[in-house]
Amino acid sequence: MGSQQSSGGATPLVQVNPDIAALASPTALTDTPASHGALDAAPHGIAAMASTNPGPFEELHQKVKEMMPNIFEGAKVVINKPLSNYFQISHTVELNSKNPCYKFGSNFVEPMADVPAEPQTLLQGEMEGSGNMNAVILHRFSPSLRTKVTTQIQQSKMAGVEMDVQYRGKYFTSSIILANPDPLTASGILLLNHMHRVTDRVDVGCQVLYQRAVQIQAIQAATVALGARYTGRDWQFAGQISPIGSIHLSYNHSISRTLQLGAELETNLGTKGSLCSLLYQYEIERVNTVMKGVIDSDWNVGAVFEKRMHPLPFTLMLSGFISHSKQAYMFGVGFQTG
Repeated sequence: MGSQQSSGGATPLVQVNPDIAALASPTALTDTPASHGALDAAPHGIAAMASTNPGPFEELHQKVKEMMPNIFEGAKVVINKPLSNYFQISHTVELNSKNPCYKFGSNFVEPMADVPAEPQTLLQGEMEGSGNMNAVILHRFSPSLRTKVTTQIQQSKMAGVEMDVQYRGKYFTSSIILANPDPLTASGILLLNHMHRVTDRVDVGCQVLYQRAVQIQAIQAATVALGARYTGRDWQFAGQISPIGSIHLSYNHSISRTLQLGAELETNLGTKGSLCSLLYQYEIERVNTVMKGVIDSDWNVGAVFEKRMHPLPFTLMLSGFISHSKQAYMFGVGFQTG
C-alpha cells in the first residue's frame, strides 16, 4: 500500500500472510473465444496456453500491484553490467537515514528454446555488505511444470525459505507452496492454489492455507480463500474473500495506451480495519518517462518519476512520500545504468 515504502534494508522474499489478505493479480489477458469449444480452435502449443491460461491465484491483483510506485529514501545508485547474454551483475549503493548499505547482485537467466521470453533456468541472488542475502532458484522442467526455491539469510541465520511447484494447463494453473518448513518441530505453512478460466473473460480460483506453529504448544489453523476476476475490453476487476473476514478488491482501467488508473480496497472484518488506495501510471513515450503515484485512506501520498536518458543507457529516478497522519515525509534521488 502507499504506506509500505522501502526502508533500504533486505526486503523479505518469503511473505505468506496467514489471513490471505494480501495476495497479489494476473498479467494482462488477451481476448479469446467465448467458450471452451471455440478455445479449442485457437493455436496449439505454448502460445495457445499463454493466451488461455488464467495465471496463478497469487497474481489475482497483479495488474494493480504493478502500478504501485517503488518508493525509496535518500540517494540510490544502481549499476547493471551484463557479462554475457545469460549472466549479469549489479552494484547498488543506498544512502539514507535508516539503513545505508551496499548490495551486490547477480542474475543468470537461460531462456526457453520455444519461448525466449520465459526463463528455462533462473539463478538470482543479492547480498548486502552486512552479509544479509536473498536468493531465488527457478527451473522449468517443461512449459507446464515449474519449480522455484526462495531463501533469505539475515544476521547469519536462515530467516525464511519458500518452495513452490507450479503446473500450468491450457485453462488452469495449480501450485503447491511450502513456506518455512521445520521438520524437527513439524511446523510451517502449506498453501494449495488453483486458478481456472471459466470463459474468455471470467476466471475463478481457490486457495487453501494450513499453518502449524510451535511456541509452548502446537497451534494449527486452516482457512480457505475464494477469488474471481472479470476482464473487460480495457479494464479488469478482481475480488477475493475468506471466511475469517478478509476482503480484497482491485480495479484497473486503461484509459489510453499511456494512462492507467487503479483502485484497491483491503478490509478485515475481524480487526475492523480497512485501507483504500487510488493509483495512476502515466507514460510519456516521446520523452521516455514513466510516472506512478498513490494516495490511500490513511492520507499517505507517494509518487515516483523515472526518465530514460535515451540514447544513453541511463535512467533518472525521483521519489517522494508524505504521511499527513504521521507528519512524516521522505524524498529520494536515484540513478540507474544498464
